[in-house]
Amino acid sequence: MAAERIGLAAGVAGHEFVLMPEAAAFWPAQGALLVADLHLGKGAAFRASGLGVPEVAADDLQRLDRLLSQTAARRLVILGDMFHAPEGQTGPVEVELARWRERNASLEVQLTLGNHDRECASLLARCGIEATTHLEIGGLELRHEVPAEPGGYALGGHLHPAVSFSDQTGSFRLPCFWFTETFGVLPAFGSFTGTHVVERRRGDRVFAIADGKILQVP
Repeated sequence: MAAERIGLAAGVAGHEFVLMPEAAAFWPAQGALLVADLHLGKGAAFRASGLGVPEVAADDLQRLDRLLSQTAARRLVILGDMFHAPEGQTGPVEVELARWRERNASLEVQLTLGNHDRECASLLARCGIEATTHLEIGGLELRHEVPAEPGGYALGGHLHPAVSFSDQTGSFRLPCFWFTETFGVLPAFGSFTGTHVVERRRGDRVFAIADGKILQVP
C-alpha cells in the first residue's frame, strides 16, 4: 500500500513509518499499527465523579477498526494508557471492547502498560491482550513513558504532544508526532484527551496533524 495514500512516510532510527492523521503510526516492515493513550472509559470515570460527560469508547474503537482495515496491520501495539482509570472499566466499556476484540480476533494486540492502566489485568486477559512494561521490536524500545536517556531509540506516548502557533487572530495548538535524536512520542489517539505543548530542541522533527493531513513543522 502506497504510503502517500494513508499518511506521510518518515524515517525513524533507520526504520520507515507512515505517520497517519488519525494519530497513529504504521510500521510496514513489521505489519504493525502503533497508537498511544486511548484512555478508554474516561467518560465513565468522570461520570463516576459526578461530571456528566459522554462515553466515546465505541467511537474510538471504530476509528481503530478503520485504521486496521486501511493498513491491513497484523499487529497492534498500544503504547500505554489504554484505559483511563479502574472506575471507567464499566459494563458498557467492557462490552464495546469485547465486541471490538471479536471483530479483530486474529489480530495480535500488545499493550505496554501506562500509568493509567491500573487494575485491568483480568479485562486484558479476557480480551486476549498481552500486557508488558515494554517491548523491543526491530531494535526499537516501545514503552509508555520514554526515558530521558534510553539505551537505544525509544518510542512512546504519555505526553499527548502538541505544537503551538499564533497569528493575528490568536494562538492555537495542534497534536503532533515528536521525534528527537533518542526518542519519539506519538500523539494521543483517544478523542477525549488533552494535549501538552512540547519544548522542541534543535534537530528535533515535529509532524503536526491539521485538517486531516500530516504537516512537517519547520
